[in-house]
Amino acid sequence: MTKLAYLLKSIWKEPSNRSQRLRRILFFFGWQLWKRLTDAPVTVRLFNGLRLRVYCDCDTSPAAVYYSIPNGNHISFLRKHLDGGTFIDVGANVGLVSLLVADKVQHAVLFEPNPIAVIRARENLGINRLNFEVFSQMLEFPPVEAWGGSANLRGAQAPRSERGARIQDAGR
Repeated sequence: MTKLAYLLKSIWKEPSNRSQRLRRILFFFGWQLWKRLTDAPVTVRLFNGLRLRVYCDCDTSPAAVYYSIPNGNHISFLRKHLDGGTFIDVGANVGLVSLLVADKVQHAVLFEPNPIAVIRARENLGINRLNFEVFSQMLEFPPVEAWGGSANLRGAQAPRSERGARIQDAGR
């Protein structure tokens, strides 16, 4: 019951849901019923006009059902500061974040180690006719201590050497 209360509270308090709180709560219950009765994905329209396929077995994509702007504060921040260029989506999952900022960038490169999520990300990009790249790879970064900083991220410093991100094939 506490998970249900938490979800309902987060849907109600999300600033992007302000003018449609009851509608989003009804969407939540509708989605819960739908995924229990069927195993079929649904396609929803995002606030920026793009579409997202929402899967019953996915923990990420239903956010597009529950919230007008999923992760509203973070997405609003990104959208405010993006103006063209290439967006790098690390841990892209089904491509939701890339879709939410797609109209603000020229290109995106998505990295996702889960092969099912990679297929779904490509599908979501395809239904929107976006030619973004999706790589079935995991990016692994060195520990903060290797940067010459501390484990406390507030005190982390930029790398002093060539120790950058290491790309590792997700199939290994």
